Amino acid sequence: MYGALSFSQRKFIFKINGRLDYNYSNSEDTLSLISTEQRWFDVSSRDRFLWSSSVISAYYFNNQSSIKLGLARGARSPDLQERYIKFLATGADSYDYLGNPALRPEVNYQADLMFDYESGTNRIYVNIFRSEVRDFITGKLLPPDQVKPVSMGAPGVKQFTNVDRAVFMGFEAGLGTRFYKQLTFTLNAGYTYAYFPEIEKIVLKNNQAAGVVMLKNDPVPEIPPFEARLKATYALWNNKLQPELVITAASHQGAISKSAYEKTTPGFVLFDFGVSYKPFSFTSFHLGIKNLTNQAYSMHLNRNIIGSNHRFYEPGRSFYVNLIINL
Repeated sequence: MYGALSFSQRKFIFKINGRLDYNYSNSEDTLSLISTEQRWFDVSSRDRFLWSSSVISAYYFNNQSSIKLGLARGARSPDLQERYIKFLATGADSYDYLGNPALRPEVNYQADLMFDYESGTNRIYVNIFRSEVRDFITGKLLPPDQVKPVSMGAPGVKQFTNVDRAVFMGFEAGLGTRFYKQLTFTLNAGYTYAYFPEIEKIVLKNNQAAGVVMLKNDPVPEIPPFEARLKATYALWNNKLQPELVITAASHQGAISKSAYEKTTPGFVLFDFGVSYKPFSFTSFHLGIKNLTNQAYSMHLNRNIIGSNHRFYEPGRSFYVNLIINL
């Protein structure tokens, strides 16, 4: 069920909306992992009502610029994978994952401050946000002496579980402009820092659980580093021929989760060059080179090679030719 209300007065706009969901889950799965001290996997039905709401206020200085403030509460039920997956690899690491039918919904409280300016072919936008997620769903390493992985090369088993709180903060920004009606530049950048105020870490010695310690302000795993992308395009022959240069840069990701035994990822800079040609309104050719300098790099979210601590590398220098026909 969904409802919304909005009103405006001169340069001010106010919007509020709300949503109510009903979620029911059950499974006839016969798997049961229960010890005298812990229930790892015990199927039982769950049903809940979830509500979400947001408030957005916007002020328009003129026809070109505006500032907006958004406040929201959103609830998300665990998906089928998080509830019922059984010893399969998923996510950005090579661990086997075990679902958790007893997961609670995530509840996100978020604030966004947005500024936007657009005049002709020029545009600037900035979005700053802060979010606090209650009952955040993430993978928690299980004691190797109690739960064994099934997939070949998997270093262990993680189970989806709720963490009391997770905090996210960051920004997205962009700039676009055109010179002499032919040369266009766009620059986009974004960064997110996220951490758990408090989380348990299973201490391993000789691949055996040796105890549990509490960590303060441990970074959330699988968070990409700062990344920026610059794109330059030059239009020729009434926009029929367009050379294009794209530069992508990502910083070193050192904000890694100790509780998840996450690894750092080095930064990189990539250069891509391409040319597009459109002889007719329904036909276009595209050719170019990706990773022009043949940079060896890996994304922070890439999975590890099975049986290794090294992540999969992205492709090196590659050439492409595309023909697009619109019928």
